[in-house]
Amino acid sequence: MPEVAQEIVTALEKEGIPYRLLSHSRFRTMEECRLIQGIDTENTALFKNVFLCNRQKSAFYLLLLSAEKRFVTSQVSKALLSSRLSFGSEEDLLRLLNATSGSVSPAGLLFDTECAVRLAVDEDIAAKPFLAFHPNDCSKTVVMARDDFFGRFLPLTHHSPVLLSLPAIAENAAV
Repeated sequence: MPEVAQEIVTALEKEGIPYRLLSHSRFRTMEECRLIQGIDTENTALFKNVFLCNRQKSAFYLLLLSAEKRFVTSQVSKALLSSRLSFGSEEDLLRLLNATSGSVSPAGLLFDTECAVRLAVDEDIAAKPFLAFHPNDCSKTVVMARDDFFGRFLPLTHHSPVLLSLPAIAENAAV
């Protein structure tokens, strides 16, 4: 297991936070993630992890967006009351969340000791009893109960989520 993923798993174990760790091929798309053996997709939130920043690079966000929804910058900017959002740089991603493009994950919040990144969560994710995310390694998936994620894991990272109500727009719909 890559070092960063091992650090995340070690932190979960040290704090006694229950989780299941699944190993699989490296997945990069939501379609591939839906095929992971051992995930009950009816009761488990699968989501996109989007690392964002404002134009001035003075505010950073990690958006957890329901897999069924399309990312629309203007809607997210409005919901976060932050104009001109764009994708954060690879350098900022590595510096703040110890992650690289394609491996962005809420697990990376463990490395944001200054709490420079605000966590924004699509409210549809919080409605599911379980969440599935990778530990900054696309060949592993952590499955955790929602209550453990919000009640134990996030407090461990010192991040409080902002719940967003984002409209469902199909991936193939025009905006």
